[in-house]
Amino acid sequence: MNPAAAEAAFAQNRADRGASYEALTVIEDALGAPLPGREAAWLESVIEALDVLIAALTEQARHNREPGSLLSQIAIDHPRLIVRIEELEDELDELCVAEQALRNQITEDGTLANSDLLEIRTRLAELDTQYRLHRARETDLIYEATTVDIGGKG
Repeated sequence: MNPAAAEAAFAQNRADRGASYEALTVIEDALGAPLPGREAAWLESVIEALDVLIAALTEQARHNREPGSLLSQIAIDHPRLIVRIEELEDELDELCVAEQALRNQITEDGTLANSDLLEIRTRLAELDTQYRLHRARETDLIYEATTVDIGGKG
C-alpha cells in the first residue's frame, strides 16, 4: 500500500469508526436512562440513537467495500486475511440489519408494555456488545496486518 493511499484509507476508517463510536455512546446513554414514567421519551431517544447508529454503520460498511478502503488494501497486501475481512464485512451487514429490525419493531408496535421495553433494552444491550466485539476483531485484524493501532475510539 503506497503511503498516500494508506494515509487516506486510515483516515476514512478512523472517521467511520469515530462516527459509529459516537452513535454507540448515545445508545449506551439510552440504555442507562431511567424508564419509569418516561417511556415515550425513552423510546424517542432510542429511535433517534438507532437512526444515527444505523446511518453510521451503513456508511462504514459502504466505505469498507470501496476499492481504496483500508480493508480492501489489507486484502490485497495480505491475501491470507481475506476470509476474516469477508467475515467482518458480513458481520457488520448483519448488525445493520439487526439494528434496523429493532428500530422497525419499536416504531411498528406503537405503544409498548413495560415488558416490551425491557425486551428492547435487553436487545439493545446485546447489539451493543456484538458491535463492540466486532470493533475489537476489526482492530485486531488491522493491527495484525499493519501494526498500526487505530485506537479504541477511532
